[in-house]
Amino acid sequence: MKNFEFRAVQLDLARQMETLDTIRHFIDVAKQFGFNAVALYLEGRVRTKTFPWPTPEESYTPGQMREIVAYATQQQMDVIPIVSTLGHVELFLRHEPVHPLAELRDGGVGRMGTHRLNAFCPSLEETYRFLEDYVTELTEIFSSRYFHVGCDEVWDMGCCPLCAERLRKGERLDDLFAGHIARVHRILSGKLGRRLIMWDDLLEELPLALEAIPTDIIQCVWQYDAFVEQTKTHWGRRRRDHRMADYDRRGISYVVGPWAACGTRNTESLTHYARRFHPMGGLLTLWDGHPLEDQYAVITFAGRLWSNPEAEDGRKICDQAYAELFGLDDPTFLQALWAAKSVGPLSKRQTPAAFLRGPLTPYAFERANQARLLGMVLGSFRDRVPAGFPRNVLDGILMSLRRELVQYEIRDIMEGLYEGWNGGVNRQAALLDKGRKLLEDLIAIADRRDAVWRRERPNIVAAQEGNTGKFESNLCDKLAAFFKTVETGQLRETGLFVIRYSLPDYFGWPATKWNVQYEGSEEWVLLDSGMPKPWDGDYSDCPFFTVKHPISGNRRPLRARVEVTGYGGIGILYVEVRIGRESFRPVRIENIAGLVQDPDNILVDDTGSCWLGEASTAEAFHNPAMARQVHTLEIVLRQS
Repeated sequence: MKNFEFRAVQLDLARQMETLDTIRHFIDVAKQFGFNAVALYLEGRVRTKTFPWPTPEESYTPGQMREIVAYATQQQMDVIPIVSTLGHVELFLRHEPVHPLAELRDGGVGRMGTHRLNAFCPSLEETYRFLEDYVTELTEIFSSRYFHVGCDEVWDMGCCPLCAERLRKGERLDDLFAGHIARVHRILSGKLGRRLIMWDDLLEELPLALEAIPTDIIQCVWQYDAFVEQTKTHWGRRRRDHRMADYDRRGISYVVGPWAACGTRNTESLTHYARRFHPMGGLLTLWDGHPLEDQYAVITFAGRLWSNPEAEDGRKICDQAYAELFGLDDPTFLQALWAAKSVGPLSKRQTPAAFLRGPLTPYAFERANQARLLGMVLGSFRDRVPAGFPRNVLDGILMSLRRELVQYEIRDIMEGLYEGWNGGVNRQAALLDKGRKLLEDLIAIADRRDAVWRRERPNIVAAQEGNTGKFESNLCDKLAAFFKTVETGQLRETGLFVIRYSLPDYFGWPATKWNVQYEGSEEWVLLDSGMPKPWDGDYSDCPFFTVKHPISGNRRPLRARVEVTGYGGIGILYVEVRIGRESFRPVRIENIAGLVQDPDNILVDDTGSCWLGEASTAEAFHNPAMARQVHTLEIVLRQS
């Protein structure tokens, strides 16, 4: 089995800038552990004559990027620019002079029902004049033979009046997408002599585009499941496909794209599956939102895995990489690292109410125990790991485990407090005592993360609060205010509106709006509006999961109305309202409109669901009006 010819690791500079020293060090680590290229995800992060509007604080100069390329060349490393050319062009479109190139430039709404400037319009000649001028400037900086043009997740393509008119006249979304790829290919390959790389996810739902685009473009097959046994589509109900075999048949080159934040198991399983076919290599992606220091362990593993032609035993490769990275080959230490980095951390919640997702699932309970145990084991080895970079990486892993454990414990506290007032066991004193200790933990985490930021990124602005201690500081303030409210007894009159959902396609995009009608009034009171699916990445309770909303305990609920829009639809298993020792349960379904299947399933608390909306995200993608259709019903409640 031969090793991967193309071995690149990505650094996301568009979502979070890094110092030049950090980028140089990133190149050093990539080189040491077997990569031969670094891909810099830039969007519009480089300020040029064509794109002069970013401030110095939010951009790099051509000279700074030339320094990076020169340094990498000395290390015999390639530097590949990634510049989104259709979707994910927020850095360009945040500047007013570029607004006329946006798909939603006329104030319209996109497929998700929002007005966000995140895509270029492929029907404007001005788009391609701008792109040609800008990428020409970048090819004068980056000497790599490769140029990555993005093209993933272009959710709003076809929504502007010009694009919509083309569709009305008989063109397809496939034609719009293929036409864009052809134009960019003519610029970068035909004129500038670069070989294109692109993300391949839109080709899943636009198969005719694959027939039309040039076959010398390298497709990047990104798959972020914790375990990849076969490639799946990202929309379209996660349809299993055989795209690598199809690319081989067509003579199309491709690379695999795991995500470092998803852990070593994602990288290893995708690589193992891909080696049944003929990929030219891999591109390990890193996206902002996960601390860079916490990603180096997976980076070292992927580099060693892809550069070792005999890499059948991933665990052995991992132990070798970790022993070199941390300067310690103790079996217990290496086993704990393997366990800690085999899967990615869960996302983090930001408000007290957001933790009301029901009790911890068995998977979440075990994750919490694992985080606690691994933190203790790895922490006991900290002084044996050499100071400097190795210990900083270990500290990043320890911090990630600590943050995850705190999130689980907050969820446990919030569940216990609300349930204690509404039919459960009242453990308020003990839970508040535990909560106060967690506030101390949050403050310590915030201080530590701020100190690391100042040390590693002097004079660099954090792009989002999750990159620094501000996330924990804000959550600490919100929890402290909530606990004070609890102590005064103000929340004892608060009930719970409990909804049990079914969502087999976690990658769908359904939106729900819930209203409640109370006794003595015909007014509908908004309870919640948004995306109910669990964003934390814990799919263990899917297709079933629970969401709880605080509700007034001083009024008797008579009816609940749900409205569903968006992509993929959603199933409702059951609803109930708990106020103190009283419960209000569904007895009848009325006023059904839109696409609603098996509504009476809501009347029974079991695994049978009432489905609202079109189940196929692919159908709605091709027909945006379908995603805006409202599917609704009313649930009559009765005290029981």
